[in-house]
Parts: sequence; structure tokens; C-alpha cells
Amino acid sequence: SSYQYDSLGRRVAKQSEIKGHTDHKRFLWQGLRMLREESPGQSSLYLYEPGSYAPLARVDEKEGEVGNKVYYF
Repeated sequence: SSYQYDSLGRRVAKQSEIKGHTDHKRFLWQGLRMLREESPGQSSLYLYEPGSYAPLARVDEKEGEVGNKVYYF
């Protein structure tokens, strides 16, 4: 796997090879909180309590699927 980081040291991209297929993932930030993970056909949104850096929940979306999956931490 290879990674890219921004000037604040936050991971902004990951590229890995799995069974001969290259997987690309992007990480989007809001300040020091990771807001989203995006890869082709799917994304994850992280929800935080105001003033906190610990995520409360993750909402997963997959292209072509009805509804989202929600995971609480």
C-alpha cells in the first residue's frame, strides 16, 4: 500500500493492490476530524458530537444499494 498525507500529517489518500486490482481511497477532513472515506462506488461518513474528536457513528453508502448502513461506536 502507498499513502499520501497533507501538510498537517493527515492521511488524504491510500492506494493498495488486492488480488491484482488497484484500490483507491480518499480521506476528507474537517479540521482534525475525518469527515469521509471515499472509494469508487462507496463512501463512509463519520458523525461526531460537537466539540469532540471521537466518532459517534459511521454511515456507509454503496452505489446501487437502497438505504445506508449505520454503525454506532
